[in-house]
Amino acid sequence: MLSMKKAFLVVILLINISLLFSQSGLTNDLIYVNPYPGSIYNNPEVTISLGFINQITSSEIDNIEINLFDDYNIKINGSLIVPKSGKNLIFKPDNVLSEGKYFVKIIHNNVIVKSFDFSVIEKQIQNNNNSFFEFPQNSISPIMKSNPQADAYREKYMLPTSFPAVDITYYGNPGGGYYIMNRLWQTTEEPQYLIIMDTLGFPVYYQTFTLANAVQDFYLQEETGYLTYYKNADSTYVQMDSSYNVTNVYTAKNGYKADGHELIVKEDGYYWLMIYDTQIIDMSQIVPQGQVNAHVTGLIIQHIDDQGNVLFEWQSWNHMEITDADPAIVNLGANGIDYVHGNALDFDSDGNLLLSSRNLSEITKINISNGDIMWRLGGTQNEFQIINDSINFSAQHHIRYLGDDLYSLYDNGWGRDFKFSRGLVYDIDTITMAAILVRDDNKVEDMLFSPFMGSYDTGPTKEKVIGWSYNLQSYVLSEYDSLDNLVLEMKTFEALDLISYRAIKNYWETNAIDFDSDVYLIEEVGISETETLEFTVTNNKNEIFTINGFNSS
Repeated sequence: MLSMKKAFLVVILLINISLLFSQSGLTNDLIYVNPYPGSIYNNPEVTISLGFINQITSSEIDNIEINLFDDYNIKINGSLIVPKSGKNLIFKPDNVLSEGKYFVKIIHNNVIVKSFDFSVIEKQIQNNNNSFFEFPQNSISPIMKSNPQADAYREKYMLPTSFPAVDITYYGNPGGGYYIMNRLWQTTEEPQYLIIMDTLGFPVYYQTFTLANAVQDFYLQEETGYLTYYKNADSTYVQMDSSYNVTNVYTAKNGYKADGHELIVKEDGYYWLMIYDTQIIDMSQIVPQGQVNAHVTGLIIQHIDDQGNVLFEWQSWNHMEITDADPAIVNLGANGIDYVHGNALDFDSDGNLLLSSRNLSEITKINISNGDIMWRLGGTQNEFQIINDSINFSAQHHIRYLGDDLYSLYDNGWGRDFKFSRGLVYDIDTITMAAILVRDDNKVEDMLFSPFMGSYDTGPTKEKVIGWSYNLQSYVLSEYDSLDNLVLEMKTFEALDLISYRAIKNYWETNAIDFDSDVYLIEEVGISETETLEFTVTNNKNEIFTINGFNSS
């Protein structure tokens, strides 16, 4: 009898919603609203965003109202924004909202087509991204710069004494291309670096930063061809062109600060990023050992257009329980709980979003039209049968869709008794809900384990590059060809000298300098003779930079 009542109520509700839309004359289905109905953790700077299934007509825009009221039924004034996307409407209050409960009424032709409420809470904790970039401050012992091979490397390429010296310990046939990396460091003695390096270990570009201006996530945006990196000091992403000139800066909106794990810039200039959001929660009401005033960190994802409008916002608070966290990684009885720790975004074949969450040990697929979770792979809420992999992944990074139902990730392996890291490829069937492991690149024989960060990248010719990141065996990266043969291995002469968040391979070409010829030929020169070659170099960069040397062949 109870189930029949539920079914009856659902049918009546659906009929009523259909009647409201038909009575209002609005035939364009409203499929998304933000803030999430009934949500609690919204910033005072929040905007009201609507998403429709089809392009909004001028007639619909003229006849639609977004009315916002506070808890005293006082109407909040604001402006209606029509983004270029054509499927969104945004209401921006004239002033930031005060803490409290708010009510939204969406009206078309004087008929309420949707109403919902949400709450605003004043931020009690301002997130500092340093505390969420996985390895704690001062966890790394100072590098001892005393290795003669490292000194010889720096001298050969005329590099600073602080530059991380690398050793190509295995060289097969890696082909061309460049490795894009960043050197993380958390002391004032050693600078941080952005690095682009060839397969011989020669840095074709580098830039230094102090700890106060720390950088991370140096990346080549696939759709735009621009380089981007995260700047910790102001929680922004910086974009550089092929001449290394800064051309844009990307920020989070709605009063949040961007996190530094992932930025995706699309061809139209719209972008996706993540935000870490910490709230004070009484965890004693959730788990027996919980702290009364625990600092719990959730995840927010934003899709922002080129005018700074938030088209889509997704909060883990509304879709994932705090108790979903991987118990091998997260202590729910602690005072500080980072229960999601998102570290990578990508898009599936249908355009919906893939999210990697380290502290859930989970890959999540999110519908970008309405925010619903479509499936969950791994972790405590796993929905798949995982085949050919009895140990499963944990604390993973760098989810990527490869095409043909194949997905790659970097498995850090934090949750296993025997800890080692590896690069994995799964064949995922969402009909049978099976995930079949089809490729496993690892260094089990060396017990190579990276508790933090790392990547598993597919290069332009289907090669696989593992960026090992933090590990005690001094590995930087390993490259495998499409047949799974090792073709290059890079280590550092000095332990922990090149901890890179990711290591990505691409066929990067710079326009920072131009030569007056593509080829310079030198006639045969005798042993005791000297030949002079003159050429002109043009600097296309907006500042002076140093040329360390030239490679010839």
